[in-house]
Amino acid sequence: MDITPLNTALVQGSAVTLQCSVISSYPYVYWYKSLCLTTNGDFYYCRDDDVIYYRFRIRSAFRSRFKVTVEINDTYLKADLNIYSTQLADAGVYLCAENRHHFSSTQLIVLGNLIVTFLTRYSHAVRRLCHDVLSVRLSVC
Repeated sequence: MDITPLNTALVQGSAVTLQCSVISSYPYVYWYKSLCLTTNGDFYYCRDDDVIYYRFRIRSAFRSRFKVTVEINDTYLKADLNIYSTQLADAGVYLCAENRHHFSSTQLIVLGNLIVTFLTRYSHAVRRLCHDVLSVRLSVC
């Protein structure tokens, strides 16, 4: 299971695509926005409220700005989670899971307008911080 990009930061109002690829003949994948709990490092307990997408359905709470594009063949499943017009509340950890024992995660950081003004003014220092220290891909860097 592979998820990309990792540790992404973007400006509020931007769009982002989180890509998940699963090498499996299992035809389903979950997308969670995680407030899920880990019990031993490889098992997540996610509430039903955390589920964004499962079995070709997006929960109604996410339908206005979230879309999942699925591609399936004999050996893999690819499920891209598209988030349009990101909001501050969209920030968090997103999990793509084949089941509760087999998952990958990525962190999404959404920056508000005040932060963007600061980043623009100090872009050189921010660029160095983004790449050298935080290892995040930042759309304003």
